[in-house]
Amino acid sequence: MLKLSCAGRRAWITLLAIASLFATTGVAHADNAFVDDFPLLSGVQNEVVVLGTPGQTVVVDAPRFNLDFADTRHLAPSGTFQTTLNPGGSPYVAYDPQTWTIPGTSSWTTGSRFVFRPKLKVTMPLTLGRTDQFVSFTAATDTCSAGLGDCITGNPLTVKVHMETKPRPVSDEKATGDNTGIDLTWTHSPDQSQITSYHIDRFDMATGTGTPITLGPDKSSYRDSAAVAGHQYCYRITAIWEGAGGAFNGSDPGKLVCAYVNRAPGAPGAPAADPTLTRGSTTVSWGPAADPDGDNVTYELQHAHTNANDWFTIGQDFTATSRPVVEQGGTWHYRVRATDDLGNVGPWSQIGSDHKADTTGPTVDDVTYDKEPIGGWFKDSVTVTFAWADPLLPDGSAGSGIASHSDPPPFTTSGTHDATGTATDVAGNESTATREVKVDATRPTAQTVGCPRSLTVGEPGATATWTASDGESGLSSAPSGTFEFDTSAPGKGTLPGPAPEDNVGHTGDAPSCAYTVAYEFAGFLAPINGSAVNVGKTGRTYPIKWRLHRDDGTLISDAEAQALVPAMVAGQKQSECNFALAEDTLLEEATSGGTELRYDATADQFIYNYKAPSTVGCYVLGIRNADGANTKQVNFNFTR
Repeated sequence: MLKLSCAGRRAWITLLAIASLFATTGVAHADNAFVDDFPLLSGVQNEVVVLGTPGQTVVVDAPRFNLDFADTRHLAPSGTFQTTLNPGGSPYVAYDPQTWTIPGTSSWTTGSRFVFRPKLKVTMPLTLGRTDQFVSFTAATDTCSAGLGDCITGNPLTVKVHMETKPRPVSDEKATGDNTGIDLTWTHSPDQSQITSYHIDRFDMATGTGTPITLGPDKSSYRDSAAVAGHQYCYRITAIWEGAGGAFNGSDPGKLVCAYVNRAPGAPGAPAADPTLTRGSTTVSWGPAADPDGDNVTYELQHAHTNANDWFTIGQDFTATSRPVVEQGGTWHYRVRATDDLGNVGPWSQIGSDHKADTTGPTVDDVTYDKEPIGGWFKDSVTVTFAWADPLLPDGSAGSGIASHSDPPPFTTSGTHDATGTATDVAGNESTATREVKVDATRPTAQTVGCPRSLTVGEPGATATWTASDGESGLSSAPSGTFEFDTSAPGKGTLPGPAPEDNVGHTGDAPSCAYTVAYEFAGFLAPINGSAVNVGKTGRTYPIKWRLHRDDGTLISDAEAQALVPAMVAGQKQSECNFALAEDTLLEEATSGGTELRYDATADQFIYNYKAPSTVGCYVLGIRNADGANTKQVNFNFTR
């Protein structure tokens, strides 16, 4: 009870408390009246309810205080009114003294009211639960009427401060779905050691229904295995303190977190290689997989031989719907599947069309020739034909087949040749094959050594040789031989040799050797010098003498000599005087005998009286047999 006196009068102020709880601020308000000249109402308690978290400072409104005037007696035209918290040592409630200025007026009338609303600063206890703190207010005015001094009463107004300390909320709430349920996680409330439970509000957004879930205070996760695939679920977590007698405080609700039960992606489209026939490299493409939850997906690509079930992964964890591949030789097919962000693996696609990787070129199956060789050599020419085949691929599947091939042209020249053929398969692999062939298109040849021969009558053991050669297949006949000459009589002839033959059947030209058998010429005899230029006078006659003998030096018989005379002739021709011979002694004219050629049996010599020409100059006189044997010449220089 607070009593005020003013202007020599006793003024009684009555405090009236009416409490009202505001859920949003936890502040209770009461109307309390300090009434001039009325007795105070005793036993009325004012209450303020404060809701906060441990250690939190909350500023709340205290009860309202009304200064009412009962009659025209009033405060001075101006003054102040104060309320003071008492005691000031409360561990939770603090209050700064407040002073309000009362408007100055000389016309306060009975029933006039002036309203005051002080503030309380409440620091919440660190312990969860409910705590009551009782505080009291005192009020005073500074003047009662002009010149009368302060009018102060010490009767307190008691106020109950009721503190409800609630837990602090959880943090870091997360909801993550997989293909079998949803995992809800959070970080504990800072007051986890004092709370009694966690309360989860679970909402099925597809059906609009909610389910409460209570967990112990030691839990920081919850596995929702009852979640239905395709439904979205949302969760809100509240930390709960519950005391004796049903006392109950909950934290502010946490944030709303939502997730789906994740489903595996569907099967991608069947993968197809483009191109389908290659030498190893191709690109495999497929239609994308659909994920029912809208998750991103990655792919795993496998290949296998079409004739085996040897599936093997050739690429994974990529997002593209095509992939370049390089295959070893064989026939392959492919399958693909998708995996979403949470690791849910979808079904394999259908198996796509085949990709034939032909990495092997054609091979020669057979080589044929248009004729049979003889000793490894073909006569005159050969035509080579290659028979090609496309071999099986390493996995036993068929190759792509022969697309084209070419054979070498016929070989028609002698020598060793490389016959090369080329083939290309449908995949574009090119192969070449070479076979060595030998062609003999040339006849063998024969050569003579020492032919033609000029032989002397009676020459013993007169021979010449011949040789044969073949640069290709070689000789099948003798490589050499000998000509043997008959020198028993003078004359001309030709000896034949055998025609050479090679190993493929060519016959060459036979060798031959022409020869002449003649008597050996002896002369010219004196006065003619056959080794010099004979100097003579024009118009004179000079004897030209010579003999003939056999190889052994014996002279021919007179009969043989006389038989030769008709066949011998003499002739001259003028020539340049540039003989590379020394000139001999001046000849003397012969006086015996005629000018015709004859044989002198007595002297065993042939004689021709040469009539010098009448013209000065150099001349060559030739003596020869009609068959060309024993032809000799002698040089002359005739002067006047």
